[in-house]
Amino acid sequence: EKGSNIVGWTKKYENSSIAYLQFGDGPSSYKNENFRKLIKQSISWVIKETGWLIKKFIYYLNKIFIEYYD
Repeated sequence: EKGSNIVGWTKKYENSSIAYLQFGDGPSSYKNENFRKLIKQSISWVIKETGWLIKKFIYYLNKIFIEYYD
């Protein structure tokens, strides 16, 4: 069975920058230090590319998904 080996991509849409990661969403994924590092780097890239408006949204995502598992 053929499938895609793409696990992530980035895209610009209008004034937004998008980072998509396809790795899983369970507790075991977030316990992996490398996975958390990749998410943190993706968040930083989106903030850098998109600006202040997204910062508040990303701040809360960081609180929920990253700091909880650290």
